Amino acid sequence: MNSAITLLSISSLLGVGSACDSAAQRPTPTPFAIDEAAIAEAAVAFDDGDLIQISAAAVPSRHDSPSVRVWVSEDAEAAYRATDVGAVAGSAGSARFPVGAMIVKEQRDAAGALAAFTVMVKGPSGYAPATNDWHWQRVTPEGMTTHAGQVQFCIDCHTPRAGVDWVFGVPEQNQTP
Repeated sequence: MNSAITLLSISSLLGVGSACDSAAQRPTPTPFAIDEAAIAEAAVAFDDGDLIQISAAAVPSRHDSPSVRVWVSEDAEAAYRATDVGAVAGSAGSARFPVGAMIVKEQRDAAGALAAFTVMVKGPSGYAPATNDWHWQRVTPEGMTTHAGQVQFCIDCHTPRAGVDWVFGVPEQNQTP
């Protein structure tokens, strides 16, 4: 198992774990936190085999780049492939994503050069109830996080997709086999 697979584990991405209470030597829960550095590292390693490419071809995007391709963690693949791309807010028709699911959009500029990554990671229940517990992050090709958490421009764009777990999906005809 390589290190990127470890990075994609829920405990690594979400910072869930326990610490030892030195007085009693009992585990005590640590506060929930998103591990932004682990998310950035996993995003930059998008094509090393640990994420699954969903979109067969790049598609136009609302992001700061003309095209994106979508990659997901293994635990997000079935839900992402099942997402109804035509659904509107308030409708059903999308699988729900498990805690720890990761969606990475590989953004390319007009010349085809890697421009950035936008990432969604599903947090545990209660992390961000207003956005169904999604964490958003924007990462440079060098792995620097420029925006993270409840990023308003991400929320504004994804709000119409709230009824389908905040995810846009990829049309079936553009999905990899």
